[in-house]
Amino acid sequence: MDPSEIARHKHIPSEVRWGDTKIVELPAGAFPAPIPFPTTQIVRVEYERPTTWALALVCDVPTGLVGEGASIFLVEFQAIIGVGSTSVTIKAGQFALTAASLALSDNQVSTFLQVPSKDIQIGAKVTPPGVVATPEQFVFSALACPIVK
Repeated sequence: MDPSEIARHKHIPSEVRWGDTKIVELPAGAFPAPIPFPTTQIVRVEYERPTTWALALVCDVPTGLVGEGASIFLVEFQAIIGVGSTSVTIKAGQFALTAASLALSDNQVSTFLQVPSKDIQIGAKVTPPGVVATPEQFVFSALACPIVK
């Protein structure tokens, strides 16, 4: 998402806007085994009563990210539903990115789902293959909207 587009939506009052965009930096270098970088929290929703939420989760992937062989970057969205001892973590979306899959995706992956809860935290992480040739930036966006009947 273009930064000017993000800024244009900042005038919407925070009490009706549950969403954000975060950039996850992936440094260049060799990794002894595919290890995930820490999860980055994108949005946290706290609502006065339980409801069903529509979630839109999007990741803009760097152009030319996977250019060699069968390198696989794993992009994952996680949702923590509930609070404290009554919470559960789910994989809200997971994408294995290869040169072939990115050629078909316009360098963007997304998923949409509905989740019943009062409190939700949405995070994202990237798991690189063994070697990353150049530093890369993944742009994660999440939007949560209550479904009104």
